[in-house]
This record gives sequence, structure tokens and C-alpha cells, in this order.
Amino acid sequence: MRHRITVSEVALRGGKDAAGSVRALEVIRDVAARMGRSVSTLLRLARLETGTETFDREGVDLGELVAGVLHSLAELEGERELRVDNRVDGAEPVEGDREVLGIVVSNLLGNALYYTPRHGHVECLLTSDGCAWRFEVDNDAPDLQPEDLRVLTEPFWRKDHARVDRNRSGLGLALSRALAEKSGMTLEFELEGGTLRAILSGGAGSAREGRGPRHERNGVERDGSAQGSS
Repeated sequence: MRHRITVSEVALRGGKDAAGSVRALEVIRDVAARMGRSVSTLLRLARLETGTETFDREGVDLGELVAGVLHSLAELEGERELRVDNRVDGAEPVEGDREVLGIVVSNLLGNALYYTPRHGHVECLLTSDGCAWRFEVDNDAPDLQPEDLRVLTEPFWRKDHARVDRNRSGLGLALSRALAEKSGMTLEFELEGGTLRAILSGGAGSAREGRGPRHERNGVERDGSAQGSS
């Protein structure tokens, strides 16, 4: 980042190439915006640590929220030729903070679509027993190892450092887990058979016990406990 700013300054001072100067200004603007987002995220993480954030509780249509996020990611989905299955439509509203749910759902889906290999599969679903609810995002993650789950939500951690999008700060999952926990939800991760599963749980007892309602997936009954997501 520092190197890119230095190169831009040299281009501006030279003034010999108008097109180069315009590109340099675009680089500076892009870097400044990215730094601003990172600083804002770090400040919010600090506020969460000190307990100065406040949260609302209301009924939130998670199906509408998920549909909106996936619509905003449609271009990325098309570029990577992914198969995305949204099984949240028509679900009952869940209780939570609308802004927090928007940030966490956006980060989970964005992360899944970005890191899933080309032609891969992403699936999201919501289950509820009337008291507790559980939102899952599954995506193909053949390169992840079980030990990666321990650091998955660490700030700035990336599995593949060679693949870095200039618009991604590496703070999304760290912020998502902090927001979820501080607002009374849980965010956990499982890795099974090359599939990464992000599990966001809320409702009565879910945040305290870290467990969601029991449900079936592919005919196999599962509970909400996460494995290896310390």
C-alpha cells in the first residue's frame, strides 16, 4: 500500500502524462477509501471490546436480507460461474439487530462467494424451532485445513496471501464474530469434507449455549454444535 502511494506521488509530480496522472489519482482515492474502511472497522472492533456499542432487538426478515445481499453479489457470482442455492426464502422473521444482521450476513455471503473456487457451490439456509434460529452458509473450501478454523476470524488472516483483492481488508469475519457475540448471537465455523460451514445462531438459549435447533440436512439429523471452531 505504501509503495502504491509513493508511485502515485512520483507520477503526479512528473506531470508529463495526463492519463498517468489520472490513474495515479484513482489509485490514491482507492487506497484512501480502503484505509478509511479498515480504520472504521478497527474502531468499531475497539468499541465492541470496551462494551460501548448498543444493539436493538426486532423481527428481521432474513429471507429479504439474504436476497438483497445475493443480488448485490450477482456480478461476482456470474464472474466465478458459481452455483448458489438460497433456501432462506419464505422463512419466519428472526429476532436480532437489523444492522448487525445485515453486516454479518453480507460478510458471510461475500466471503463464501469470493473464496469458493470457480464453478463451485454455495448454499445458505435458515432453520428455526420457533424459539431459536440458525442461519448457515456452506461453500466449497478444498484448501482449508481443520487448524485454519482457529484463526479464521483473526484480523487480516488469509489462507492464500497470493490472492488479495484490494477491496477486501481481511477484517470482515473478525468484525462479524465480534458483532454476533456482543449482540447476543453466536458465529461458529465447521469444516467437513472440503465444505466450510458458517453457522450464525440466535434466539432463546442459542447465544448462551452455542447451540441451534436440531434439523435435518440430506436426511441426517444434526445439532447446532460446532467442531474445531475455537
